[in-house]
Amino acid sequence: MLPTIVELLKIAPYRRLVIGATLFAFGQWMERIAIGWFVFDTTGSVFLTALAWSVRTIPNLVFGPVGGAIADRYSRSRVLALNASFRACVVLAMAALVVFWSGAVVPLLFLVAMSGVTMSVQLASLQSLAAALAGPEKMGSAVSFVSFCQRAVGALGVLASGFLIAFVGAAETFALASIPLVIAAIVFWLVASRSSSSREKRLLSEVADGLRVLYQVPIVGQLLGLMVFAEVLGFSYSALMPVIAKETLQQGSEGLGMLMSAGAVGSLFGVGLLTYPAMHARRGLLLLSIVSLFGVLVVLLALSRDFITSLIVVTVIGGVTAMIDALEWTLLQANVRDELRGRVLGAWNMAIGMGWLGPVAIGAAADVIGVSNALSISGLMLFVVGVAAFASRGLRTA
Repeated sequence: MLPTIVELLKIAPYRRLVIGATLFAFGQWMERIAIGWFVFDTTGSVFLTALAWSVRTIPNLVFGPVGGAIADRYSRSRVLALNASFRACVVLAMAALVVFWSGAVVPLLFLVAMSGVTMSVQLASLQSLAAALAGPEKMGSAVSFVSFCQRAVGALGVLASGFLIAFVGAAETFALASIPLVIAAIVFWLVASRSSSSREKRLLSEVADGLRVLYQVPIVGQLLGLMVFAEVLGFSYSALMPVIAKETLQQGSEGLGMLMSAGAVGSLFGVGLLTYPAMHARRGLLLLSIVSLFGVLVVLLALSRDFITSLIVVTVIGGVTAMIDALEWTLLQANVRDELRGRVLGAWNMAIGMGWLGPVAIGAAADVIGVSNALSISGLMLFVVGVAAFASRGLRTA
């Protein structure tokens, strides 16, 4: 693993890309934790807290394919720089809103959706550029290492955010989150890259080309379908973490920060394993196994009433969720031409755009049958989906 990473980091543009991605992730996670805690602390509503977390994924349904086409059409480094700048402006607007109109949840949700638009562009440009800079042989390690660094700093970001909210407040936390985003924009601008598209077609035509891949390349559609189920039934647990921390485990914002940080630490081990080239030999089987395990872990988290036990479970969840993302990104890009990589990742963004259904449904159910029961049902359903997916030969041999 180490020799491969060292070789990758000798590539100056890739090295700068990793630094920019890491800074972006730091600001992103500070913002996310601040939003979840602020909404639940202000409203006391499980549903609104889940909605505040999930509304960021809704723009992916529309902007996911567009963001992918943009990543293929224009210089990916320039796209990343402009995207990080816009995200910083949105976060500063959140800080101003909390200061001058703290009870306005609806305007805050709108800003969260705007923040979600940036993610539609970010992933497609970032991971397709990482793959292009590394080359086909090191693509899996390059994609995984970028994810590793983002999640490493995520552990620090969520922990810092939890303590900052407790000691200085949500508005200040939002404002501080904009700083790494601005620096990330500068670093991204210094990465040399060119577009992979000839730009002979209109942007909407290139968007349509990306969507056609869903049925022209069967494995792409199957991978995206599996991701939809994982996002709706599994990843939705994150939306309820503020509620689990405060109501189930009797913790403050510091406890929420520790829980989310534990997940980020676990993700380091997950993507760290994927930086080993040997881990990519049977990627399809590995993905299906991890999705099934994810369902079991969600049930365990739902049933836990002990803070330490929950920390352990969330740590393992962090590892499996990181591996699911990285494996999906690698498999999708490995099955299309370079000029379509941004668009296939844009389609992945569209798939996770369906994720808003999970937190909304689980949040609404939690108000009726309780958080534990709602989350347990969701985890059990994901386990069934994961096991059933083994029937697909395409996924098993991917």
